[in-house]
Amino acid sequence: MGLVYLGTSPGGRKVAIKVVHPHYASDPKFRSRFAREVAAARQVGGFHTAAVMGADPDAESPWMATAYIPGPSLDQAIARRGPLDEAGVRKLGAALAEGLAAIHDCGLIHRDLKPSNVILADDGPRIIDFGIAKGTDTTALTSSQVIIGTLRYMSPEQLRARKLTPASDIFALGTVLAHAATGHDPFDEQDIAVVSQILNDPPNLNPLTGHLRDIISACLAKDPSERPSTADLLARLNHPRAASEPARDATPEPVPEQITPPTLTAAAPARNPQRWRSPPRTALAAAGTVAAVGLATLGVLLSHNHPATPRSATGPLPTTSRPVTRPLPTTSRPVTRPLAATSWSATGSLAATFNTTSTAISSVAFGPSGTLATGANNGITYLWNTTTGKITATLTETTTWAFVNSVAFGPGDTLAVGDSTGSAYLWNTTTRAITATLTDPTTRYVSVLVAFGPGGTLATTDSNGDTYLWNTATHKITATLTDPASRGIHSVAFGPGGALATADSNGNAYLWNTATHKITATLTDPASGGVSSVAFGPDGTLATADSNSDTYLWNTTTGKVTATLTDPASRDVSSVAFGPGGTLATGDYNGRAYLWKITYRKS
Repeated sequence: MGLVYLGTSPGGRKVAIKVVHPHYASDPKFRSRFAREVAAARQVGGFHTAAVMGADPDAESPWMATAYIPGPSLDQAIARRGPLDEAGVRKLGAALAEGLAAIHDCGLIHRDLKPSNVILADDGPRIIDFGIAKGTDTTALTSSQVIIGTLRYMSPEQLRARKLTPASDIFALGTVLAHAATGHDPFDEQDIAVVSQILNDPPNLNPLTGHLRDIISACLAKDPSERPSTADLLARLNHPRAASEPARDATPEPVPEQITPPTLTAAAPARNPQRWRSPPRTALAAAGTVAAVGLATLGVLLSHNHPATPRSATGPLPTTSRPVTRPLPTTSRPVTRPLAATSWSATGSLAATFNTTSTAISSVAFGPSGTLATGANNGITYLWNTTTGKITATLTETTTWAFVNSVAFGPGDTLAVGDSTGSAYLWNTTTRAITATLTDPTTRYVSVLVAFGPGGTLATTDSNGDTYLWNTATHKITATLTDPASRGIHSVAFGPGGALATADSNGNAYLWNTATHKITATLTDPASGGVSSVAFGPDGTLATADSNSDTYLWNTTTGKVTATLTDPASRDVSSVAFGPGGTLATGDYNGRAYLWKITYRKS
């Protein structure tokens, strides 16, 4: 959705300030959704949630400030300390049931209750993130027929796109309590398989026994009419043998015993609010990514599933930081000059998928011998063997709350990693040690992207609209290129002859002459989406990825799009990179990297 800053109120209270990214601020539908989130959080109040201290959904850069809640999210706590004992689960369940009751009393359904949306404060759990909360008179679908939520915590009726009742949140509560009690999710299949599991299979609650297992099982009933109400849950959790029969919620929606997963068209998806630079998963970040999934599409992927190494974000956040609030330009420029003299067209087909499960991939890059590097929002860079689909190494950020924005291979064994704290690290991939640290000259907490050019030149970009060219031998800046729209740079890449491409949130990719430091061409995204990534390929091919789940291949001679590759999961594409043998890698916010086979035809 944007960036979340730690700040202080005039009276000295700590607050979390969520500032929406400019490319979402320009989307009226997104503004409406953000306004609903603000209204929902205000309705419920601060006893069970993070209290809203101030907000302006109509500002040029929409923002919301809430009370800062110190403490880990539930999933972080379980990952560090293991499952809760029975007393702890009962106490947690009672607090969350009370919180859901307050939400439902406001006429709302949360729709995305999960362990990462529960913060364990000193005075009790808080339910956060009302980004997809809805009134009780709405269904689970958006107008584009895309299910909104997080698959493994959805109720059967939510997956079936039925009208929801508060019982849907009770099902989600059952999954949260099961996770807290066992350390694993009750429905834990990967990707689309979890849908069938939720609809047809009993939950895996082992090793739970006794009354607590019965309570959680009741929450996870397929039929919403068989789930307990919040009042009944409070009675049963506080008094183990009380209320043996769950109370029935009004207007239940019956569910058949055996149901096949629905087939939905993966049309224009609901946007991932954290498209191009995902914040760390801390108490501030409304932890967790909201999935917008076209279910029919996921079933066709060729997957190599390798779970990411768990890593908690526990370090302190910066005390000050300034968002960029420059106005959007009113016009975009057409292509002004070609780069090459070759005319060609291209087609692409999906070849393989590399899966980091719940970890969103922010950047991909090819290295020696077909090695693939993927940078993730948990602060880890993974090195993959693209032949076996196996992870061969993990490089972990030195700052505990940082996340990886960009990765790029350089000369020899060098890998550059740009992070969210304003630094670029040079790694030796053989020794797996950092050899140098280059810090953004603005000294602000900005998002740094990296790319290697001729002679070991390193380009880094920041969210203030500047691209810096570094001499990696002296660690000095040799030139500064400023985005013409003064927008934050999303991606940078070197091409033939030292050409440089940058992409910004205005939906433009700029081609630069690094000798003259002048722009030679401007390519505007066909769907008017923010350009998240650029990469050069054979014959000066330029690939650009946008926020509409598409990757475009451009002929820079004609300034025309020659091929469009659509993300199989209909998610925002965060990064693109060309590899050997006509291979293109794309990474998305489903946590997957896709390999595409590109075929070129001279014309």
